[in-house]
Amino acid sequence: MVTIRSLAAVACAITAMGCARQSPSATPTPSSPPSSATASASTTAEPATSKPLSTRCHTADLSLALQDAGAAAGTSYKWVVLTNSSGPTCTLFGYPGVSLVDASGALLGKPAERNPVHAPQVVTLHPGESGYATVGFPNAGNFSPGTCTAESASMRVYPPDELRSLLTTVHEAYCPGFSVSVITATKQ
Repeated sequence: MVTIRSLAAVACAITAMGCARQSPSATPTPSSPPSSATASASTTAEPATSKPLSTRCHTADLSLALQDAGAAAGTSYKWVVLTNSSGPTCTLFGYPGVSLVDASGALLGKPAERNPVHAPQVVTLHPGESGYATVGFPNAGNFSPGTCTAESASMRVYPPDELRSLLTTVHEAYCPGFSVSVITATKQ
């Protein structure tokens, strides 16, 4: 049976323009589950240019490692290495969230600032492949006493668009200028 509600959902899905609900009669009530026509229309009408959300790498799909990446201009660098350890191919896009924490998990300073040195790109990770982001740790000796925090116990890393994090041991002080680049397919 076709209802006004299912027709409105199909029209919204076809236009893919985030249709606003315009009348209370078009809004389903919590006691009435959506019809099968509504559910199928909203899941199949994605614009052709958007990638399916199911291919995005989730925190549970990834493992985390750090690798030294050198130093320059009073800053030491480490590679954040996110590896697809789950099996299915998945993608990463954008900046990871990175912060330093103490032994109790409390944040030291502020999360890493985004360094726009590279443009964001979709990085496809087949099983066992890795994506890389550079984290910059300014040298605490270049700052006045009290500007930087004590050394961290760990670094917390949130893969792009994820709410769960990964944790790895790192002993660095938070100083202004702590930064992270976008995920790239190679060490850049």
